[in-house]
Amino acid sequence: MGLVAFLDTKLFKSLKDLLIRPGSLSLAYVQGKKGLYTKPVSLFFIANLIYFLFQPVDTINSNYVTQTEYQAYSSWTKKMAERKMAINEIELEDLRAEYNAKSTSNSRLFLILMVVLFSIFVALVFL
Repeated sequence: MGLVAFLDTKLFKSLKDLLIRPGSLSLAYVQGKKGLYTKPVSLFFIANLIYFLFQPVDTINSNYVTQTEYQAYSSWTKKMAERKMAINEIELEDLRAEYNAKSTSNSRLFLILMVVLFSIFVALVFL
């Protein structure tokens, strides 16, 4: 029952204020109105859970095409890829498949690492 009440009030109010009135959540927290909203660390973990369940954006897990075509450093990346294909004697499709598979697993690992490091930082600052 406590979880349902938590999800009904604090979480939705926090998310609503984050989306509609950016900054109001931080201001309320600084002013001591902490009881109305979800704790920052809890909100952070909920946001990460949502990211893991629904990944609509390709920010952390960027695929081969994104890296070699749409970034400021794409010309450099493309040269590296061509060098790797020549050295290992592999085709573009094989390199692309290998890169995309590794990118997916590595991006999740780095995200978990960021969550742990950020949690330690938040604990040191707010506790």
